[in-house]
Amino acid sequence: MLTVYKASAGSGKTFQLVVEYLKLLLKNPQNYRHILAVTFTNKATNEMKTRILETLNQLAGGEESSYIAEIQKENNLSEENIRKNAKLVLKNILHDYNRFSISTIDSFTQRTIKAFNRELGISPNFRLELNSEMILAEATDRMLAKIDKDKKLLSWLQDFSKEKIEESYSQRIEENIKALGKELFKENFQLFFPDDSESVYSRENLIEFGTELQKIKTQFAHQLKTFEKEGFQLLLKMV
Repeated sequence: MLTVYKASAGSGKTFQLVVEYLKLLLKNPQNYRHILAVTFTNKATNEMKTRILETLNQLAGGEESSYIAEIQKENNLSEENIRKNAKLVLKNILHDYNRFSISTIDSFTQRTIKAFNRELGISPNFRLELNSEMILAEATDRMLAKIDKDKKLLSWLQDFSKEKIEESYSQRIEENIKALGKELFKENFQLFFPDDSESVYSRENLIEFGTELQKIKTQFAHQLKTFEKEGFQLLLKMV
């Protein structure tokens, strides 16, 4: 049986997924060895693992938990049995953590390929890499092709190019755009553009954020020069 849950951002997807995972776990304290959970990002993986372990710890420690009522809906377990099994499950996982399988889709795919590398005719020392250079090159070309029709984009690129020139960076706009685009492939990007909520960063307020950032940079540079001047004057007095 396949059960599909559809939910919008902030509607409690993680809560429901943890409930379903715990239902399977608490039926049999060894079930963690036979459950596979996959997510899209490392951030989501860590969140799922943390939420499951924290909930098991709460249940095992006799603390109040909103998960008990949800687990009892289908499992027909008493609260006493749930807490007893949670303690056993937590102990088993901590002593056999490698079998506690919650990972990203790409990590699971790599594990599967490694398990069948001989059958697939692939070296066991293979490495998977994302050809980000090709993706960035194509995305940059597509964006630059829209300049004639998108006046806001043209204005942004002009300001971006001017900023790079003032900071003595390369005047090759394509390379500057690609360097900026590489940030999209970094894990830290998720902090500013999370999957489960709307980001405060948008094309509309980009100028506002840029102006504020420039203001902070100017203030910092001014303070640094002031500290340098005061430090130099103090040094002269000491001499």
